[in-house]
Amino acid sequence: MRLIKSTPKGKQRVYDIEVADVHNFYANGVNVHNCATAGGVSVIKDDGTVFDDTTSAGVSSAGVEGCAFSGTKLVYYRGGSSGNKAYVQDVSSISADFTGQRMYRVSPYGETNEVTDVCHGLADIDEVEGSDDNLILGAEEGIAIINENLESPTKGLVAKIASEYNTGWMHGNIKGAFLADTDDTNVTSSNLMSGATFNISDRITSYSYTAGSDTLVIDDDEATADGYVNLTLGGLSPSTKYVISYVTDNTYTPTPGFNPHIGNTSVGTSYFDSAQTGSGQGSMTFTTASSGDPSLVLYSNYSGGNLTYTIQLRLAEEDRSVNNTGLQVFGTITKSAVATGADLVKYGGFGSGVNANGLVQPYNSAMDWGTGDFHYMVWVYHRDVTSLYGIISRQGNGQSSGNRFQFQSDTDSQYHLYSGSNQNGMGSVNLNVWSHLAIVRSGNSCNFYQDGISVRSWTDSTNYTNVAAPLRVGGLSLGSTIADNSYGASGVDFALFRTGASAPSPEQIKKIYEDEKVLFQENAKCTLYGSSDAVTALAYDDSTNLLYAGTSSGRSDFQGLRRINNTTTAVTTAISAYDSFVVEQ
Repeated sequence: MRLIKSTPKGKQRVYDIEVADVHNFYANGVNVHNCATAGGVSVIKDDGTVFDDTTSAGVSSAGVEGCAFSGTKLVYYRGGSSGNKAYVQDVSSISADFTGQRMYRVSPYGETNEVTDVCHGLADIDEVEGSDDNLILGAEEGIAIINENLESPTKGLVAKIASEYNTGWMHGNIKGAFLADTDDTNVTSSNLMSGATFNISDRITSYSYTAGSDTLVIDDDEATADGYVNLTLGGLSPSTKYVISYVTDNTYTPTPGFNPHIGNTSVGTSYFDSAQTGSGQGSMTFTTASSGDPSLVLYSNYSGGNLTYTIQLRLAEEDRSVNNTGLQVFGTITKSAVATGADLVKYGGFGSGVNANGLVQPYNSAMDWGTGDFHYMVWVYHRDVTSLYGIISRQGNGQSSGNRFQFQSDTDSQYHLYSGSNQNGMGSVNLNVWSHLAIVRSGNSCNFYQDGISVRSWTDSTNYTNVAAPLRVGGLSLGSTIADNSYGASGVDFALFRTGASAPSPEQIKKIYEDEKVLFQENAKCTLYGSSDAVTALAYDDSTNLLYAGTSSGRSDFQGLRRINNTTTAVTTAISAYDSFVVEQ
């Protein structure tokens, strides 16, 4: 085991020490201690009394994978076939055995209680750490830092950090977190349906595919049974994420419906399966296998007629939230560091016109806000204001009025919002600097924030449920098809775009700005060091407010969301830290 002491001048002294074993004992100043073992978790008071977790998940059959104090609350994760859930127990005045409070929504991910939602896409939590302000979870997929709100769980914040991305703070009922990567390789995509090969079932009379209009017509003349077309999606890269979108003619009787399926064969392992009725449209984000072309099966529930699919298959710009609903890449999107030597990358090169460079999410019903709360927030870098630039839009193709959401900058050097309540001259565009922009609706009250400060407020009760409306970053949707990117933001770069069905408070918007602005500085690091996401150990130093995360690549030291230091020696077992002393094994 190594003991590391940081000196005032930023240097480190390393001591080799021998220890017989490492135990999970924690104290938090409320005269209790915690002991976690493979059999469960116990709280030991100073007078020697012991109180045990008696949760129905089974103490003996599911050991505790990780535990920590967060303020006066003991937080722990129970692994095993009967567990896989996170629990919290207030120990400030504990006097009896306990079952723990299941963390249904203790972290802000919507209504479900699955652990993949509790830690926002992380599975099988191995490590837990806590402080007065944050709860930190570590897993095979990286770390999640949760700024929790136990009284109002849907109003908390979470940031997810891995070796290749940092989401920044995601709020409440998050529905998408994009443009968070550190890979500066430009990405290019056309409609990849041109590489597909077709086979039909014996229930289908014929099919036809027209590449220019991206349309597939299935002739289903079978009167009593469904038919399908099986497509092999050739030419796709292995282990790569794609988005396929589809719109059908759903006017047929007796039952409008279709069942898209993507898998390694028509009946084999499913990457994504979707039973749709009525709406006639949707999208699927999926990752290809390490080898072999995937199969797309498109079913027709229409007997005695033709079913038309309009299909776009494109590379995905990943959604790093738990929702995994990517943006489709049109043309070429350029990527480079947000500042010299920084990890985080910016996205640019947007254009205008049909199939111009752009990022589009096909219609997604999860982003139909209705009359409820919502937020959009993004970091932008304006290089000029020589044209009208679409920043964020969610509107039907060609929609120029009504419940559209059309946020843009213009040649008057001002931001403008055209929606149910049009707002002109919302704030000045700042050139050649990074700015954080956020639009938040809480109840009927809307606010536009720039760099953490509210610069415009208004009343808006618009119903933003907008069936068929795609979401765009870096453009508007005033053309007749999803391939049209009107008023592309050719003079703007983007990073860390997030949106959801919840309303961050003014204090949270300020925190998001202050915590994230350091990621846009020169040489700012923001990921786990190395190539491994699997967290082997965590420690939080209350005296310095530093977080230490260990992986097989080394130890990453975080101050807030920024990595300020790293080592290159693998951490295999544990880390402990206090007052700048770090012990790791």
